[in-house]
Amino acid sequence: MKTPTLGLMLTILIAGNAAANESDMKDLSPTGKLRVGVVFAPTMSTFFVVKEADGKPRGVTVDLGETLAKRLNVPVEFVL
Repeated sequence: MKTPTLGLMLTILIAGNAAANESDMKDLSPTGKLRVGVVFAPTMSTFFVVKEADGKPRGVTVDLGETLAKRLNVPVEFVL
């Protein structure tokens, strides 16, 4: 199975309004949803996220994952 790279994900994000092609969508969301791995920590930083009171993650990687999922028009799931 081909694993999408961070470079591919960033290329799609940087492309702006350009629609993601079907090949990119299949590479990044073969199950129909984008799964984004995040790392929880006591304090937020560039790579670490914190949990809100309701358990929802918050941080830079969460923002990137949500933006990419929106561009791919698929739901996002954050995985610890």
